[in-house]
Amino acid sequence: MKCSDIKELLSAYLDGQAESQDRAMVEDHLGSCETCRKEFHLLKKTWDLLGEMEDIAPSPNYRDRFWTSADKHGSWYEKIVRGISERFSKLGPVPALAAAAALVIIFSITTYKFQHAPDDLPVLAVDNDLEFELVEVFDIVEHYDIIRDIEFFSDLEIIEKLDELET
Repeated sequence: MKCSDIKELLSAYLDGQAESQDRAMVEDHLGSCETCRKEFHLLKKTWDLLGEMEDIAPSPNYRDRFWTSADKHGSWYEKIVRGISERFSKLGPVPALAAAAALVIIFSITTYKFQHAPDDLPVLAVDNDLEFELVEVFDIVEHYDIIRDIEFFSDLEIIEKLDELET
């Protein structure tokens, strides 16, 4: 078995959670592989040190003090709003009124432009049914002037003659 496979099984092996077949493979591999054996001993030492640590229990009033403190500080957006309002209050009402006036002007111009936009957009004049069918296909309409001037049958003859020359 590969070292990478054994390394994935080491934690389960140390916990005693590995299946008997996996346990036997890990033990065989550790007997023959120095690198995996060193990693196993390092992992075992880490587990042992963690096991020696005492559990830390928070004081009985910790949660109450935490939430009280969090309520005093407020949320991040309240801090931003408070900071902006403090800066504007130091400058006086002039910047706030100027910003409000600018917003009103921008809104008014946008509304005016929207209300006075032309309702009718230029439309391609279509004289007959053939032209209407061409309008439905944009690629053809894009080059309508060129297509309109093509003499279809004479061009078709030229194309046929080109095909004959190629063969």
